[in-house]
Amino acid sequence: ILVVPDWNLPFELMCDESDYAIGTVLGQRKSKHFLPIHYASKMMNKAQIHYTTTEKEMLAVVYAFEKFRPYLVLSKSIVYTDHSALKYLLDKQDAKPRKLLKSLKLAMRDLPEAIMVPISQRRRYLMPVSSGL
Repeated sequence: ILVVPDWNLPFELMCDESDYAIGTVLGQRKSKHFLPIHYASKMMNKAQIHYTTTEKEMLAVVYAFEKFRPYLVLSKSIVYTDHSALKYLLDKQDAKPRKLLKSLKLAMRDLPEAIMVPISQRRRYLMPVSSGL
């Protein structure tokens, strides 16, 4: 069940990747419960399939911001990812993405795979199917 956004609360993005697809959930937390507002996913193209895991995770975050831009502009946003290398890159003092995220009022959080349930379940349906012909 999707909910209507509360513009007074921060938005939360859960982003994840698989071998062939990326996905994201936009939602908000009310009374410690995550409530989804919107789901989005897409298959990667042939070039993107060969990206490193870190590049795929960043691709998922960028896709989420492009997809949900109207919700996220001028709003505090928290991004959850299960890839700790992204957090490391963004925490470096001289990292350019860090400056960008600061200007976006974005907080990056690392979550274990087990907690990334909304995304992990969603991406299961995006696996390419061989026609067998």
